[in-house]
Amino acid sequence: MYQDQTGKSPSKAAQKTEKPVILVAPLDWGLGHVTRCIPLVHELVKQGAAPVLAGNQAAKALLSEEFPHLPFLDLPGYDVRYAKTATGLFFNMIRQSGKILTAIKKEHKWLKEQQAIHGFDAVISDNRYGLYHPDIYSVIMTHQLQIKSPVGGWSEAILRKRNYTYISNFNSCWVPDFPEAPGLAGDLSHPLKNPLLK
Repeated sequence: MYQDQTGKSPSKAAQKTEKPVILVAPLDWGLGHVTRCIPLVHELVKQGAAPVLAGNQAAKALLSEEFPHLPFLDLPGYDVRYAKTATGLFFNMIRQSGKILTAIKKEHKWLKEQQAIHGFDAVISDNRYGLYHPDIYSVIMTHQLQIKSPVGGWSEAILRKRNYTYISNFNSCWVPDFPEAPGLAGDLSHPLKNPLLK
């Protein structure tokens, strides 16, 4: 079940009578983001859309096997390094924040270039914060509205505000969890405040 934090209705382009062209792009942090996009792509095809897939080589290997008939665009990942513990992961992300921010800017530029070529009607981004466009209906799918910190309290409020700054660029935020807490992801997907969208 998906919680839908919706900002506004889809654009007129996304309501056209011909098959809407929808970009689906999962993040490269493991294959979890890729695999949860698979039923979504199946549903898009079932409803008469024309999905275009995008991601790195690992995503391409899995998605092209599942959807050999669908076009795939190469989109570099964030290429982050992991840590063995939750605390280590947090500080590891802090150290790599520059790389992540650069990747977000690059994928935003990439989408503008690809939009000029393909004319997408909508984009569904799984945790890729740069894949929004002012002229097309943009959806971000994430289970992590609240970023956890080993310090807790004020630091998590700051992280949530920063996270929501990026999420607010999108028209809709889909949360793959149940509406009632704790759901599947606990506090991550059930924050004290929800983001405001366009």
